[in-house]
Amino acid sequence: ITSDGIEVFSTEYNSWREDRVIKRRDVLASFLDGSGSFYVGVDIQVGIPRPPSSKPADAIKADMAKVLDMACEENSDVVFQVGDRTFYCLSALLQVRAPELYALASEYDKNTPIPISGVCPDIFQLLTLTVYGGEIPDGKKNFDELKAFISAADRFGCTRSKHLAEHELVMSDSIGVDNVAELLLFADGANCALIKEAAISYFLSNSDDVRKTKGYAKLKESPHVLEELLIESVEAHKKRPASPVPPERDYKRMRVSDLRSKLDGKGFDVDGSREILAFRLEGVDAAEAATAAAAENDDANSAAGDEAIESE
Repeated sequence: ITSDGIEVFSTEYNSWREDRVIKRRDVLASFLDGSGSFYVGVDIQVGIPRPPSSKPADAIKADMAKVLDMACEENSDVVFQVGDRTFYCLSALLQVRAPELYALASEYDKNTPIPISGVCPDIFQLLTLTVYGGEIPDGKKNFDELKAFISAADRFGCTRSKHLAEHELVMSDSIGVDNVAELLLFADGANCALIKEAAISYFLSNSDDVRKTKGYAKLKESPHVLEELLIESVEAHKKRPASPVPPERDYKRMRVSDLRSKLDGKGFDVDGSREILAFRLEGVDAAEAATAAAAENDDANSAAGDEAIESE
């Protein structure tokens, strides 16, 4: 209570001003009611603890697997015939996750079996599983199956499925002296930047042994792959100066996984060779920097205009 009436003070120390605190005798003289009572109003807020809670687990993958298992003529609008087996799918899902399959399905009437050649039924079944959000089972991660799967995924535009298999192959112990040369050719043909990066690294570490294999004879028939190996070999053996740009802008030295991660985070295509990915990311970053600079310039011009108006 102050000489000006009732005042609410905050909890900040400097809000308590001794010069504005009313004396006791003034309270007795001015703030008592007719019965001589002095009333003080107090608001009390009681903190009620929140009840325990937990976020529901994300069951989308399990649910999508059930959708695939239950797929039939009645609840699907696309039918693929692969060898002697039939696969039912949803066109809306194919449009997002398998654009080439969707384009193929668009050429046929609803529920008309679409023949698929050049792919074994087991690989196509695995492809549909990953299109529906599933993972590659452990029993399907051998070298030859992963290569066949990657070829099918690349053919039908299933980028996520393709990169999933690339990751599994690179993380396995499948790459060796006897297959690395042929794997390089395979990765080059299927635009598997991650596999190609790993294969080049292995080749350079074991080049003497690899040159003695039959696969190396096939590799010599591809001049541009040999040229890449030569360039990488020279770069690996020479002392590289410190980069004049920060790591997040050093596109030429970025790993494929970093390039893909950055592009994916910005909502851009993550498929293609390492050179294409680096070029794409550099262009995206340049466009973002230009947009930010333009916005900053607009703000500066607006502020200058406001100052000019105030001076008038």
